[in-house]
Amino acid sequence: ALQQGENEVALQNARKALELDQTSLPIYHTVGQAAVLNQDFELAIETLKTYLLYQPDEAQAWALLGQAYYGNKQYDPQAMQALSKAIELDKNVADAYLYRGLIYLDQNQGQDAVNDLVQARRLDNKSFEASLGLGRGLFATNRLNDARGQLSSSLDLAQNDEQRAQVYYYRAQVLEALGNPPAARQDWQALIKLPEAAVPAEWAALARKELAPTATATFTVTPTPTASRTPTLTNTPTSTRTPTPSPTPTVTRTPTPSLTPTVTRTPVPPPTAKGTPTATPRPASSGSPTPVTRSPTPTTSAAGG
Repeated sequence: ALQQGENEVALQNARKALELDQTSLPIYHTVGQAAVLNQDFELAIETLKTYLLYQPDEAQAWALLGQAYYGNKQYDPQAMQALSKAIELDKNVADAYLYRGLIYLDQNQGQDAVNDLVQARRLDNKSFEASLGLGRGLFATNRLNDARGQLSSSLDLAQNDEQRAQVYYYRAQVLEALGNPPAARQDWQALIKLPEAAVPAEWAALARKELAPTATATFTVTPTPTASRTPTLTNTPTSTRTPTPSPTPTVTRTPTPSLTPTVTRTPVPPPTAKGTPTATPRPASSGSPTPVTRSPTPTTSAAGG
């Protein structure tokens, strides 16, 4: 049933066989493999751990266990240890490189992811997961042109809408990083045209946002006019009116103290000494009669002559 792709039927048959015979190791392996394909990761981990207790050197079983841990989001250390063990035992197990590479992607270890996914792609060039993962790894390491080419190759390997959605989602981001918005818009449009069930809600929301850049453009335009209004502060030249203090030259009127040259008029008293008639008004200002007594003395000297 597994070979025919009837995963659910295969799991049911394997579980019935295990109930009938719990001593057959191959049945544990079959149950684990069918459980992984049906995303029953807890059952897969349980049965594969039992199998590996008795078959510890089987690389394929370690790879399946690592895949089950990966599906159960038990990346480190459980998944990493199981996948690394598989690679240690057999370097030709493609799934071991694939899921370890995907874990490196989740841990933002881009170059380690590329190294493992190149090996996974080399060992299985028909694997959509390996091809897509390698494209994502190249994107993470900023090898944009290589990423675009690898993702385009992945589209050729896609077998359903879910896989096509993954290609459109990641390639659109690569194209935007390459500065090719028209091509990116084509991928965003292709993404939202897929059936709703095939596209995660977060991806669809991002696609619609990217397809409506005009809305963001209006927001970017509005701040610029407001900023241009700030130059109205150029009215600050009103501060140039402060030169009104130039009337301070009125302080130059202080030279009015130059009137002090009126003090030079004080030399008027010396001329009074030269002319006695003019000196008479000066004694009048003093009001003392003593100058009158001095005038007779010159008259007596005249009589003697």
